[in-house]
Amino acid sequence: MAIDADTHGLVELIHDRLSSTIFEHFINQYSFPERQAVKIVSIDLNANYQLVVHRISPNARIIVDIFHIVQLCSRAIDRARINSLKKFLIKCLVYTVYFIFQRKM
Repeated sequence: MAIDADTHGLVELIHDRLSSTIFEHFINQYSFPERQAVKIVSIDLNANYQLVVHRISPNARIIVDIFHIVQLCSRAIDRARINSLKKFLIKCLVYTVYFIFQRKM
């Protein structure tokens, strides 16, 4: 999906996300001067997109869109929270089992 940053209007909607499809589409639809005029391209975190953008619009500056940055941070925080909780629960379980056996003896 290509969106105009100024108008927020849809420019292009490509039928799949394959790098080869994206490359072919923009090479065939836009002249080299038009592609050189592109200043900024916002992408998700797919590393292949960076390569495609450099090949299509060599002068474009690449930025990662904020949604994907927030999503990445949120997932990292969730993983850290879950890992901490698991460690805490394991310690609680070990102490509980220990005290139960201590009482029975």
